Amino acid sequence: MNMSIIASSRLRAFTDTLTISPTSASSQANNPSSQSVGVTSNASWSVTTTPPSWFTISGGSGSNNGSFTVNPATNTTFSSRSFTLTVQTQGATPASATFTISQVQNDELTINPPNKGVSNAAQNYDIAVTSNTTWTVSEGLNWAEFIGTPDGSGNGSVTVKVLSNSSSSDRSGSITFTTGSQSGSVTKTHTITQAATPPPFNPGELTAHNVSTGSTASQACNDTPSGIVYSQSSNFGSSSTLYSSSRGETKASSGFYSKDSSVLEVGNNGVVSNSGFC
Repeated sequence: MNMSIIASSRLRAFTDTLTISPTSASSQANNPSSQSVGVTSNASWSVTTTPPSWFTISGGSGSNNGSFTVNPATNTTFSSRSFTLTVQTQGATPASATFTISQVQNDELTINPPNKGVSNAAQNYDIAVTSNTTWTVSEGLNWAEFIGTPDGSGNGSVTVKVLSNSSSSDRSGSITFTTGSQSGSVTKTHTITQAATPPPFNPGELTAHNVSTGSTASQACNDTPSGIVYSQSSNFGSSSTLYSSSRGETKASSGFYSKDSSVLEVGNNGVVSNSGFC
């Protein structure tokens, strides 16, 4: 028998073979799932690369056919990341294969300012957007709208056009910013509040109230009436807004006001923020 043929046959029989499937995978940034990698081999094998801190490996070695699992952590950064592992047999003629795990960046989204108070007049203002991905903007207001196309990508800004408020009541609404979601969208809400237009009221439409005032509720209740405020209600306690003038051009200044057995705390805009009894 030809010995060279026998030697060649033995060499082929003991040559290590190794294939893996899949050879790559992508993971979400938020709520990532584990990835199983199948190994087909005729020898002992192991993952020979030390993984970085953002994922772990389960079952990183075996013999013949088997598998190992890559377990990514949540990506709390605003950068994508990837890493390549090497799987290698342990025989005299080792075979190797590589597996690459990638994880997308966490969506970043900040808006400035998050809140905006405006006067009753028509006006425009900008909202600055900081992001690392695409974003959309939406609103359901009939008194505010966007100038131009509000949606964008990366850092940018949105211009809001506010119509005049001719009513005697303040109004508020929200504008919603949402990222394009690489692995779970991020939402931020901008709140806009617009002041009312002073009525003014016609003579006799407001009710005058003799009141005592003080820096505390107790002081206002104990002092002798020394001033006048006006409201749309004859019942002082149910008034939602107090005025300093008989036509409502000027709202009452902040502080505590008492009349009979009622005491109210009024904000700088004349709106009653708290009430009780003396």
